[in-house]
Amino acid sequence: MSCRIRRPFGTPRCGSTRCGRGVGKKVPEDVVYAITKILCQHVGELHKINNANQTFIPEKGWMHVAVPLHAGAAKFYKEAGYMK
Repeated sequence: MSCRIRRPFGTPRCGSTRCGRGVGKKVPEDVVYAITKILCQHVGELHKINNANQTFIPEKGWMHVAVPLHAGAAKFYKEAGYMK
């Protein structure tokens, strides 16, 4: 899977959907969890890809979400201690 990453509203974009939010319900929880985890654990690399990613902060990636957060992303953010 190739990933084009942009940063609208503090969340990376993978392809045509934002990782963790705006992802269809049919995308398995473990897939979204893994993508979210990889992006958050390699935020330095994410920042190098595009200057627009510089403002992405993993601890706040779940905040100010206009649509429901995917269960897989929520699981990662909670396990990481970013979300209660």
